[in-house]
Amino acid sequence: MGTQFKKVTHGLLNELKQQGYNALISNNELSDPQIYWYPEEVDNVHQYIIELINRGYRAPLNQPMIMWIQDAIENLSEYELSGIVFITE
Repeated sequence: MGTQFKKVTHGLLNELKQQGYNALISNNELSDPQIYWYPEEVDNVHQYIIELINRGYRAPLNQPMIMWIQDAIENLSEYELSGIVFITE
């Protein structure tokens, strides 16, 4: 099993969605020159936020960025997508 980074594209988002992921998570800031995303399956947003708080994240400044995959597919152009996704195969 290998790991790699892939550019965020609609094609990649659709692949991740088919694999059961519904969110990309990043600890980067939007102003960072490169944003690194990690795919996750988030079943319950409220519970996920509680888990983040339990891990030491504090709102609003210290929570990771979340990109909802379906929302990005439907509402962002290819040009608006940015960053790379850490993929394990």
